[in-house]
Amino acid sequence: MSKEKPLLKQMVDFVKFHLADKHCFAPFAGQDYSAWSAFLYALDLFGRGDAHGQEMAIAAMRALIDAAQQKSEVQAVFKKAIPGVLDWGFEHQIWARVSMTWPCDDGERVCPHIHSKPSKKHANYFRCKDCGAEWSLAEPNEQDPMAIEVSAR
Repeated sequence: MSKEKPLLKQMVDFVKFHLADKHCFAPFAGQDYSAWSAFLYALDLFGRGDAHGQEMAIAAMRALIDAAQQKSEVQAVFKKAIPGVLDWGFEHQIWARVSMTWPCDDGERVCPHIHSKPSKKHANYFRCKDCGAEWSLAEPNEQDPMAIEVSAR
């Protein structure tokens, strides 16, 4: 029987490759790494769970994201781990359920921004390859502390 690579090691390699940044974990503090590690197993629970298990996994993911630094570089690592544990189609679905919104620059349409990567032009911003929008994670709003507003650039 072959020995499987641990989930954490696989995801570190996966995220570094798909963010095209071998230093993407540099902004992480110890707490961020612990929260991200637990986030991976919450994703695994979501993939294996029934409806109730999935809802509890979403609640856990929200708490784990809140436990990490609210920096775009840290958030990008969390987001990019989703397809590594589950599948590419789940990245937008789960990220939207953990209270992330993705408005486009024109304010008219909502692009899922599935092909977003950190912007090379602006620090702490992401750029969507599909619609060209650039956006940054903002602070949680007062009315819904679980929601994270996104400000378009």
